[in-house]
Amino acid sequence: NRTSGAPFPTTLDTSSDVKWMEYECSPSGLTHYGTEWDWLDFYWNLWTEGSYKFTIPQIQNVWDNVPDSDIAYECCAMSSGTPTICAPRDMSAPCGTLPNLWPTQLTVGKLWDGDGDYDVTYGLIDKARSVYGDNMANNFESKGDAAGVNH
Repeated sequence: NRTSGAPFPTTLDTSSDVKWMEYECSPSGLTHYGTEWDWLDFYWNLWTEGSYKFTIPQIQNVWDNVPDSDIAYECCAMSSGTPTICAPRDMSAPCGTLPNLWPTQLTVGKLWDGDGDYDVTYGLIDKARSVYGDNMANNFESKGDAAGVNH
């Protein structure tokens, strides 16, 4: 258990994965998104559990090894500051032009795995495997599946 200090003290149980987004947000159509609670569970368990734990620098290294050219973006139509419809950005053209008709670009970030719809070749699993090998990558992947951050 951990206690946070803001906005008020809250104890979080990390002994079981919550998968908050899956149960509270119905993620169909919300591919490549996540919640803070699910990511907290993922990072904590990746760092503290199992035979193939990651150190903090190793976790950072996985993200650093996914090239910035593989950051995913979406083009969205907005209403009162809220996205109403989004689609993966075709990196051959900016948002607001064909084939990306919706004008607002949102950063999705580095994806769990490669995704041709986003013009993304390498994802986090690919880099965990290439940098740390199969056992570490399998642990990375299983912790992500358990925490629900693998969308």
